[in-house]
Amino acid sequence: MFIDARSLSPDSTIAADVCVVGTGPAGITLALGLKNSGLDVILVESGGLELDEKIQSLSAGKVIGVPYGPIQSTRVRAFGGTAREWESIIENRAYAHMRPLDEADFIKREWVPYSGWPFGSNELHAYYSMANEICGIGPSRYSVEDEEVNEGNSLLSQLDSTCLQPAVFHFGANTQFLTAHKSALEEVNNTNLYYYASVTNIETNESNSRVVGVTIRAPSGASWLVRAKTFVLACGGIENARLLLASKSGHGIGNENNLVGRFFMEHPHGPTGFLIPAEPYNAKRLSLYSLHKNLKGAWSRWHLALSDQQLRNEQLLRYNVALWPTEPEWMPDDLAGLARRQLERYKDSAQAPQFYAISFMSEQAPNPASRVTLSDQIGEDGVNLPCLNWQLSEIDFRTLIRGQQIIQEELQLAGVGVVYTKQYSDAYGGFLKPRWGGYEARIEGAHHHMGTTRMHDDPKQGVVDANCRVHGMENLFIAGCSVFPTGGYANPTLTIVALAARLADHIKNLSQARLN
Repeated sequence: MFIDARSLSPDSTIAADVCVVGTGPAGITLALGLKNSGLDVILVESGGLELDEKIQSLSAGKVIGVPYGPIQSTRVRAFGGTAREWESIIENRAYAHMRPLDEADFIKREWVPYSGWPFGSNELHAYYSMANEICGIGPSRYSVEDEEVNEGNSLLSQLDSTCLQPAVFHFGANTQFLTAHKSALEEVNNTNLYYYASVTNIETNESNSRVVGVTIRAPSGASWLVRAKTFVLACGGIENARLLLASKSGHGIGNENNLVGRFFMEHPHGPTGFLIPAEPYNAKRLSLYSLHKNLKGAWSRWHLALSDQQLRNEQLLRYNVALWPTEPEWMPDDLAGLARRQLERYKDSAQAPQFYAISFMSEQAPNPASRVTLSDQIGEDGVNLPCLNWQLSEIDFRTLIRGQQIIQEELQLAGVGVVYTKQYSDAYGGFLKPRWGGYEARIEGAHHHMGTTRMHDDPKQGVVDANCRVHGMENLFIAGCSVFPTGGYANPTLTIVALAARLADHIKNLSQARLN
């Protein structure tokens, strides 16, 4: 049942076995995973079933450090969460790039401080398969074996595999969460969703070892206490940290070691240059790097990534680029002229070149100075607004600059063409304000708020344990990419969904153990 909190009477009693805060992909996946568990579940959503700009203003906050857009625009308070903001449009539907983290993302790397997950990639293997289905992708191994690869129809035979490797991405439609899963949840008997219900406080017992309830507040200011046996925060990397820090009268929950909000990570991304193909060059060799359907019938595209060997050799972070077909009209003036002259020579030929814009997405190293704290300003929900201090470190900048160089060198050495890159210069070490002719772009975050409640078996190094339970709390769990110790270069949604499915199984197992 879906219930508008604005319609609740002052004496309403709200109680269940499990309370999940947030209805983005993580919260929805948890609810779906618990639907046949015999547990009564409450979902709590700050916004409505559709976007409401007035409620969206609750996501405001302060930004300092590396330039970052208004955080109000990077979070969504409505059913479906940030799935509503997915931007890849295929056949009039909105999609997001999907890819699991690689095995290398889970291991400790001696050149990356604070790296390493408390388990390996095998732990999520079955859950990634579930995540594919939940995200509407279907079966896939994210490997070249699922693609139509022929000699002369791929860059694989040309590129030096010791430097670069292909990275296969698929696409999941947001209609899975906004329509299909919404309809499924409406029909589930054991689940109630309360919307227009902002959580403003987490209440614990006297020993601060257990959560007894969360306070929800309607836009009118009326509030109620939601009681449950198990609580899960699934409201994003900024809001998860904000709620933990603001609770217990501002002393914070799970913050005994001053880690809540620290290690904020993003995926630095942006434009890096343009590829002018060699003459003559068969564009079919780059066809897999454009949108296509693979042998499994999934929408797919390849990216180029730095190989694991290259990363070890140069002690870099994980880095990949995407190629986007473009026209001279979208290129800087000095390159547009070159491209038009090349097109003129091939205007009557089937060998006419296809030009490409190149964009990058990179891993950010865990950094305790990059963090979310509470500002002195009180939000409309009565809770201190968050303050985001995004900080990049030397290895982040070195990876961005060196990654660009390697892509440029390898494509030219392979005879694919010439990559014209932007030149960067600023006080941060050379990478925040690329300028090229009249064109300027800024490196941005991808709205992937990772790391603020990071996972580690040692409470002195992480906020949650390997099962996403907050250290020191018996019944408080966190879902979403705020638990990621490292973030790789893949968009986080598939891993968010896989971890949420795993957490649903863990909660069911705990419930069964209590009964026994």
